Amino acid sequence: GICWVLPEPQGNWLTALYAASPSAIWAVGEAGSIVFFDGSTWRSQASGVSQSLTTVFGSDAGDVWAGGSGGLLLH
Repeated sequence: GICWVLPEPQGNWLTALYAASPSAIWAVGEAGSIVFFDGSTWRSQASGVSQSLTTVFGSDAGDVWAGGSGGLLLH
């Protein structure tokens, strides 16, 4: 299993992952959490929402979507 050592870059449960490449990986989760991996470091990204995100997908590193309950869709 995977667990956070500290709440860095955040401490919410993550529920979905999209990897466009080894240096462009997004993960989304509860409370609107989005984190991005650039190949060396995970960083939190602002989503602007507080609803849980349950899916993340894209066509390439520059075209990524995240979705959640109630039809929530972020680009």
